[in-house]
Amino acid sequence: MAEEERTSEPDSPNRREFLRRSALGTAVAGLGLGGAFAAEESGKRRFDRADEINAIREAYLAVPDEAVFLERARVLLECHEKYAHLSSGLRQGKTVDELCDRITPIVNPCDILLGRILEEVPSAQDELFIKDNPRLFVSPGDPGRLDSTSIYIPDWAQLLRLGITGLVREVEASGEADGRVVDEKVRIHRDYLQGVRLSLMAISRLMNRYADRADQLAGETADSQVAARLSEAAATCRKVSSSPPATFREALQLFSFFHTVLSCIIGGRNVTPGRMDQYLLPCYQRDIATGVITRSEAVVLLAVAMIRLSQLTGNIAVDFDSTKRSPNRYSHHYVTLAGRTPDGASGVNELSFAFLEAIRLVDYREPSLCIRWFEGIDEEFWREALRLMRDRIPSFAYNDHVVVPTLVRCGMPERQALDYAHCACLICFLPGDGVGSARANHNLPRYVLLAINGGRDLLSGEQKGPATPAPDALRDFDDLVDAVRTQARVGLEKALERHATQVKRYPLPVWPLFAEHLQTGYRYWEHKTKHADQQCIGVATGVDSLLAIRELVYRRKTVTLAKLVSILKDNFRGHEPLRQSLLHQTPSYGSDDEEVLEMIRLVGDMWAEEVNRVGANSKEIKVRPGFHSWLYNIQMGKQTAATPDGRFDGEPLSSDHLPSPGKGRAPTEMLNAMARLPHRQSCSGGTTFRLSRSHFDGENGLDLLSSLIRTYFAQGGLQLHFVFADTATLQDAINYPERYEDLLVRVTGFSEYFVRLSPEVQQEILRRELACAVDQPTTDTPREER
Repeated sequence: MAEEERTSEPDSPNRREFLRRSALGTAVAGLGLGGAFAAEESGKRRFDRADEINAIREAYLAVPDEAVFLERARVLLECHEKYAHLSSGLRQGKTVDELCDRITPIVNPCDILLGRILEEVPSAQDELFIKDNPRLFVSPGDPGRLDSTSIYIPDWAQLLRLGITGLVREVEASGEADGRVVDEKVRIHRDYLQGVRLSLMAISRLMNRYADRADQLAGETADSQVAARLSEAAATCRKVSSSPPATFREALQLFSFFHTVLSCIIGGRNVTPGRMDQYLLPCYQRDIATGVITRSEAVVLLAVAMIRLSQLTGNIAVDFDSTKRSPNRYSHHYVTLAGRTPDGASGVNELSFAFLEAIRLVDYREPSLCIRWFEGIDEEFWREALRLMRDRIPSFAYNDHVVVPTLVRCGMPERQALDYAHCACLICFLPGDGVGSARANHNLPRYVLLAINGGRDLLSGEQKGPATPAPDALRDFDDLVDAVRTQARVGLEKALERHATQVKRYPLPVWPLFAEHLQTGYRYWEHKTKHADQQCIGVATGVDSLLAIRELVYRRKTVTLAKLVSILKDNFRGHEPLRQSLLHQTPSYGSDDEEVLEMIRLVGDMWAEEVNRVGANSKEIKVRPGFHSWLYNIQMGKQTAATPDGRFDGEPLSSDHLPSPGKGRAPTEMLNAMARLPHRQSCSGGTTFRLSRSHFDGENGLDLLSSLIRTYFAQGGLQLHFVFADTATLQDAINYPERYEDLLVRVTGFSEYFVRLSPEVQQEILRRELACAVDQPTTDTPREER
């Protein structure tokens, strides 16, 4: 559609704001900012780093959610018919080729790294096109025509070692290995290799197109500093289009551009940066040693590269609340720092410190820094990381001494396991491992409810699980535990059957960035699941339910199990005294009562044992137990009947490893309870822990925070991330959101601005605060009566 037709559309407030801010780059040229690397004079830089980064961040992130990548969708639709006659590999290669040749290279005067994507607020006519072709706007790749997927970590070190042309040579060499053998499999393989080659060469051409556009703008501007900035950006982009990067800036340009192609142009969520402080280190050290770059300049470049990760992802981080129409919407990006190297040495280096400084300049919800903690970690680095966590900057700690042994037990060589990174929402991945990991979510409280009702759903009465004994036939607590085991085992078996049919189809250009690409041959692009994390959701709800049943049914004999089932079906209507007894007169998860700790161990070990038992029957898929709920506890709670711990029908289940709302005691007691779960058999997941900021002020506060994490990790804890905001602040933010637009909180594996969260997620975070408080009586009534 012609530009004049688009601009004649009635303006919405978001559209006006977008048009205003889209001109920001022009305004930036008049701010008097220096070039990206303005010379230092008399010991003072000629630009303020914060101003520089603020301008770049605004230009990237001020796009309204209704803006879309229209050009991509139109090219994909045309390619459907144009290349329908070709084999899959060639068809995909030609499609990537067309995308790279036809999309508009957007360059802003403030750009330091090139690769900006054109987003347009659609007209009414454009909206009709979007309505007719929804997959082209929200699906990774183009399903059935252009392979892509989400949640993986390419071997970025391989990209930087070889460059694009080196990857092309790898592909060509692999094709030559086919020799003269001609059969259908070899033909398919060759076509895919040709498609990979076409796509890589297309990316190289696209980089040159961006460089040409930057040079053009440099020649048109009267501002010499802007011209110098754009000329340098053009030269850098053009260089790495045909050669491996030789400098730190070139390395970041190649990484950033390739990431944009995979996530935005081909399309895919959570294309993860991985261990950036490791694979970028050689270029950084070389430039620092030779004076090519200063540390301060490197920090600016890192900040820009991290900002660029969020292109097209939208303004809402929670998937079921996002309105963004893009193939990488609500992506979450993890930069993994520190940890140990494959040789077992400390991975903390000068670039690790630079990332801690750069993330403060980013000043956004993404990316998150995953700090791999280990005994002997550099203390100065660790304290700086703790400051980030305390200041609500997206960052969290992971325990190397839990993750690495778990990966080794799963059959990975220790050297490979020591190179792990995190992806998506706290999933453990190995960079360059094309297999990745699948996930299945299991509702533990529902397994308990099925177990006490013969496998029948309490809400519908339908047989949803195996036929375990009726309530009256469960003579003692051990019988009940056996029934829960049976329900869980069958649920796990069904999940394993689903995993066996799951296939990941990776985009063509990433083919040579996975370790198995030469060995797997023509089947490479259809990787089946090899690892599957089985997440047990609603742990505390399940533990408290079992504690309540044991106490009231089998010990006090206050109520029969059959009667309790009837009461749960009626959502406690007419039985509020009993519900209060369940809530406040039975032991619960979150205390260090020995019976509670023993129940946590029993439930956690039961889950791990059943996962391992089911996994032992599979030769192809290795399953791992986990206890990470993400936000599925909210959705699953809506479909779960009232539970024996006093929870009403439809209310959220407990979150991650945390106690149920109102059940927690002191933070140390809660951590002690959480540590009883078998984290040493799990390498994915974690929990968001709410703390009062005032208790952790100053250097003594850092000491306290460090001690809290170290003590938990020493007990075998897996991961912790924190929200430092009291209940009064969060409640005020709900009432007056305009006052708290910059209040950033950890939600689960990601951060989000609190006021952008849906009401139910805001309430979920508030409930976590209550979990840290002393239990108080409640007079809640069933939701039907509220």
